[in-house]
Amino acid sequence: RLTTELASEDFSLALDVLPSGRPDESTPSPPEPTPMPDIRPAADEFAPYYATYVSLVPDGDVTATLASQLDETLGLLRPLNEEQALFRYAPGKWSVKEVVTHLTDAERVFMYRALSFARGATDSLPSFDENAWAPMAEADHVSLDELLDEFDAVRSATVSLLAHLSRLPRLARARCPH
Repeated sequence: RLTTELASEDFSLALDVLPSGRPDESTPSPPEPTPMPDIRPAADEFAPYYATYVSLVPDGDVTATLASQLDETLGLLRPLNEEQALFRYAPGKWSVKEVVTHLTDAERVFMYRALSFARGATDSLPSFDENAWAPMAEADHVSLDELLDEFDAVRSATVSLLAHLSRLPRLARARCPH
């Protein structure tokens, strides 16, 4: 579920008051990914901070999960109008548009990290402070359709990258330098 992917109680609360939608038949799905092995990382393969997030990932092919979540996410958010997309469930909390931008930004950051690991980079990776990044994106001044198109493009690129990486046997158990 989207709320599981986000692991965010805040976003769950916001979605409870918004209309739910179904995937739009005209929204193209990303190409079918090459199945990725069902390999859950061991606790020593990621920083302790990420343990909760790792535990929330469903068993099975992660590329298939990401592809299906794209359809689910777009189906949930495309029916919203601009006023609904500006909704904040409390003062100081992110709008729906800011959450979409955060998802897109975070996906880019994590896929850059995955690519770095896959290419054997040994340099330190930059940190990611979503609370510093959010206001800089000015997401509330961009149309929801543009934000969702961008998320769609980034997620499709993620699925493609992971499908490619899954075909490289040497990456079956790539180690994260945390």
